[in-house]
Amino acid sequence: MTTNVEKYGEERNNKNKVSVRSIYSGPLPPPGMLKAYNDVVPGSGNDILNEFKKQGKHRRFVEKLIVFGKLFFIPVVPLLIILVAFYIGYLLIKSDKQTEGFIALLGPLGVLAGLFIWGKKRKE
Repeated sequence: MTTNVEKYGEERNNKNKVSVRSIYSGPLPPPGMLKAYNDVVPGSGNDILNEFKKQGKHRRFVEKLIVFGKLFFIPVVPLLIILVAFYIGYLLIKSDKQTEGFIALLGPLGVLAGLFIWGKKRKE
């Protein structure tokens, strides 16, 4: 919280003009302003604090989801795609469709390898 007090004007009848400006930045207003909100609308300062707490709790929940997604879904989903493609390829080869089976085996591997290489080059 920054408070600037500046005096303006010339002395006239031994009186000075005083201008007070208060500036704050952040998610919560300073305590004096919360008290002023409560004076205008009883309980509104508490409502502001409760909303701040709910928003923080929600943000932490979303961050956990993002971290979980990066740790679990990014490695697991491609693995599942490969396993399903291998199983389909195996079934095709077993039913005397060797060409289709090898395509089912190698196609997804090529796509995933290409995406992996593209992702690495994009990060550089």
